Amino acid sequence: MTSEADGRPASGKGAPRRAAIVAIAIIIFAILVWPLVLTGARGTSEAWDQRRYHRPVIDTMIEQWPRPDLADYDSATTPGYHLLLALIGKYISPSAIVFQFTGSLFSLALLLVVLRWVLRRVGDWRALALIAPLPASSYFLGGAIWLTTDNAGWLFAALALGGSAMLAPTPGRAARWGLYVTLGVFIRQIHLWVMAPVGLATLLMSPAGAAAPRLLRGPDDQPRAWGRFLSPLPLVIAPLIVVIVFALLWGGLVPPAYAQQHAS
Repeated sequence: MTSEADGRPASGKGAPRRAAIVAIAIIIFAILVWPLVLTGARGTSEAWDQRRYHRPVIDTMIEQWPRPDLADYDSATTPGYHLLLALIGKYISPSAIVFQFTGSLFSLALLLVVLRWVLRRVGDWRALALIAPLPASSYFLGGAIWLTTDNAGWLFAALALGGSAMLAPTPGRAARWGLYVTLGVFIRQIHLWVMAPVGLATLLMSPAGAAAPRLLRGPDDQPRAWGRFLSPLPLVIAPLIVVIVFALLWGGLVPPAYAQQHAS
């Protein structure tokens, strides 16, 4: 059996141990996050951002559905996160608890993705110690409990960055990494930077990759051809196209309501 995340066979002996490590990480997350979601806790900057910015944007998109105004709205980020929650609010429930629980799933996924990459290098209980700073971070917990775009954006950045840094590139993997970056910049346009390591990993599949330093280029017997580089290229450059489309729509890199603030 092969793991989707790390591309390595899962040994019969190590699989139960890894499952236990993942289960413990989920339990820790649930204890730290979901009670505060259910009790409607407030008092943090993230809770204020939820009340002042993110929840009003979601409510406005629900009112405007199915044609929400993406040219100008009260958030400095691209609208992917808000559109998803507006869709849930329109067709499932506009409850704050439903929104926050849904938002927390991005954070749980981020924690598990980071854990998965760590387990690729440290396949034992030390992995929990190595990821402990993440669920202990007030920034991570704030984004997990209340409605913010941070952890959702980082989820897709971690998927793309971890893959491009730790796995041998193939056309299929490069296309998938490009899709992850595209989803990331649709949530937070600032994550366009992840396109760089994904683009480099894709370039390494071309004949030009043979000239890269050995640390980067991987095994010398890795197949290299311009076709392997070109086939995933549309998805690899898709994040840049998303940012360009919104920049043209907004007349800048943020919605018009935030242009002056961010320019200062």
